[in-house]
Amino acid sequence: MRIKFPKSLSPHLYDKRFKPLDLLFRSRELLIGYGLSSFPDNIHIETCERNELKENYPNKWNDGIQAFIVSYVDKGDHHHRIYVLRHLDYLSSISYVSHELGHAWIIENATNAKVMEDLVVEEGFCTFLQYLVIQGESKELAKVFLNQNMGRRDVYGQGLTLMMTAYETNGILGVLSLLE
Repeated sequence: MRIKFPKSLSPHLYDKRFKPLDLLFRSRELLIGYGLSSFPDNIHIETCERNELKENYPNKWNDGIQAFIVSYVDKGDHHHRIYVLRHLDYLSSISYVSHELGHAWIIENATNAKVMEDLVVEEGFCTFLQYLVIQGESKELAKVFLNQNMGRRDVYGQGLTLMMTAYETNGILGVLSLLE
């Protein structure tokens, strides 16, 4: 999923220097501020060039992929590795990291196996987390994000619409209820 933001809205966010681990910590900090918790600690993050991204995600590859997560279990413990495309601007990078962090959260916290089989719910939740993080950085750009993504007819847009409806009705607990 590719998201483009107009540079004229917030140019200072494009010049910001950051390290991959800072993106992970900032994403978690913002999401905890919205009342989400229980994020896994066992997450590794790295930036990659496009060819490296493709090598690490050979199946289901398409050129629109900006980030992805690989999760696995070793000796009973979950481990997660987030790969994000190098040279993205700060806001795009942190939004993709938060999306992938959502997948890790679902893997470790969803009590209903059907959630992981329902792409609209899973991708909707992860896209909703993107929205929350973008809103934490720039309310103006969060509006742009919603305008660009709510009308989409894919699992991301449909899922985001589902999550936003639950959020507007019952807050974060409404969103979490969709994951039960």
